[in-house]
Amino acid sequence: MSALSPDEIAQARADLATTLPDSCTISRKTRVPDGGGGSVERWTPVATGVPCRLHPASAAAGGGAGMDVGGGRLNDETTHIVTLNPKTDVRLEDRIDVDGALFEVLTVRRGGAWELQRHAEVKGA
Repeated sequence: MSALSPDEIAQARADLATTLPDSCTISRKTRVPDGGGGSVERWTPVATGVPCRLHPASAAAGGGAGMDVGGGRLNDETTHIVTLNPKTDVRLEDRIDVDGALFEVLTVRRGGAWELQRHAEVKGA
């Protein structure tokens, strides 16, 4: 099997980007001064207007959490999958707000050099 060319990968990514009908905000936990010498945790948006697709984990797994998906297993707590463009900066423990529905990131599946889409396993926050 021959390797895909950079142009073929770019075309596949562009084609798949058209399958992301939703929009989300990715937020990360930060610590900010509380004015009394300490700090408090806040969720700070790190990316807004990010194209995505939200779907139930049962649709991805063909039956629910714990099922094999793409050579791996879903986290037992996973309720949904958020599909994003490749290389999207989303991390474990981030929060993703998809059109007002808030989710905590449990797992991020990365695809390496040939990554066509990034998948975040999430649960309702």
